[in-house]
Amino acid sequence: MEGTGFRDDSSRTFDSGSSTWPSHGHSHHSHHSSSSFVPGLLLGALGGAFGASWWRSNNPAVPPPSGYFPQHPQQPLFPNDGRTYYPAPSPVRPQPQHPYYPQYSPVPPRPSTPQNVPFLPDPVFVMPGPPPTPARKRACSLSCCLCILLVIAIVIAAMLVPKPGAHDVKVVVGDRKLVSVDSKWFKEVEVAGASQVDVYLFNQVPPLDDVVQMSKNISVNLERGSYHFVRYDVHPGSTVHVTWDFNSYNVHPTFAILESEAAFHAWKANAYIPPQWWLHDQNTPKGTYTFTAPDNSEYYFIFYSPSRRAYAKGSASFQVKAITYSITNPAAHCPAGSNDICSFTLFPGREADILFVAPTDGDSYTMTYKTKPRREAYAALFASLSSAVGVCLGVALIAWCGQKCCGMICGRKERRGYEPIPDGQGEEERRAGQSSSRNQGPHTPPQIPPFNPAVSGRYGDGRQEPSAPPPYSVMDPNVL
Repeated sequence: MEGTGFRDDSSRTFDSGSSTWPSHGHSHHSHHSSSSFVPGLLLGALGGAFGASWWRSNNPAVPPPSGYFPQHPQQPLFPNDGRTYYPAPSPVRPQPQHPYYPQYSPVPPRPSTPQNVPFLPDPVFVMPGPPPTPARKRACSLSCCLCILLVIAIVIAAMLVPKPGAHDVKVVVGDRKLVSVDSKWFKEVEVAGASQVDVYLFNQVPPLDDVVQMSKNISVNLERGSYHFVRYDVHPGSTVHVTWDFNSYNVHPTFAILESEAAFHAWKANAYIPPQWWLHDQNTPKGTYTFTAPDNSEYYFIFYSPSRRAYAKGSASFQVKAITYSITNPAAHCPAGSNDICSFTLFPGREADILFVAPTDGDSYTMTYKTKPRREAYAALFASLSSAVGVCLGVALIAWCGQKCCGMICGRKERRGYEPIPDGQGEEERRAGQSSSRNQGPHTPPQIPPFNPAVSGRYGDGRQEPSAPPPYSVMDPNVL
């Protein structure tokens, strides 16, 4: 590759290749990629659900205090039927250390007199579900965290997984550019571009055991601070022998060697160049230099004038001995001169390497290759990640609302020691106290019979007290 130009300006290069890709609107973009959209709305919804679950687990609902719901003053609390009613036991009871102890309905305190003592029915036992345990809280928190991590993994996978599309490759004279294609994600490659370039498909990386001989002669005319460069892309061990001779000049021209395209653009912009990129610098009108490439990179051989008032005219020659890839035993070959689009079928599990071989004469060429996706590979990856997210969401949902489900399903089982009241027991029977002890609740107050004036005594259960002895006197003759 050869070119001339001025510092602080774009270089004028001679490009003998052209692109013939039929459906490619712009042919000089180095890479086509698609940006990935991060589903922030999904992450926000998951974070809100996780925060609400954590708040409820750490801030349980507290029942209202006793007496929060007062009785209506107009509503009678006991029937006026002439019978005596006894107060029910206090609704405030010490709670034992048992999670399923019944909760009593709050009753406002009232003074107990024969006129206002109400008859209270059996207490209503509210059976709550099992309270949240530390294990359930940990399971819910862990599942939510794993779900968020898996969603992040899906986003990262969407960003890092190779994406199909069209890519441009630039090859300079005598270069053999190797491009690896992942056959796991792509099933086919289509190649189009300059007809002077051969394209080969290999199932493994070809060896670096071929040698290409190239030569190039140029005329150099430097004036008003211009420069003239030649580029070679070579592998380690390749040699470039340069000879130059300037027969007309007012200031000695400079010969320099730069490594990498970035260093060349920095040099044109008069920017800082790292020392490891500046490989050689020689200020002489006539000389020779043999360069051995240390790395696989782009190398720029530049002739330039040190000032805008300087000028120099002369010639230079390049003899290149490049070590490059071998082209023997390819899996497929698209020969140079083909005007049609070449297509290579890729097989999963096999390595796929495409080798672009530029001719030894000319300048630079632009080739375009297009990859087609293997849809089943993308579907398998995202289906597995989505399934893992679903499993974690299910576990978190069960751990979060499991206590409610257990309370609805298991809250009425008889294993908790509470016997239900039969449907046949009427309200009048319960008021008269005629229900059997079997049908009474475990905390029902004992039914005491009404007061009977005909029965006297301290027992209160109908038994007669023993009669007292007959009165006697000290004057009774029967008393000794």
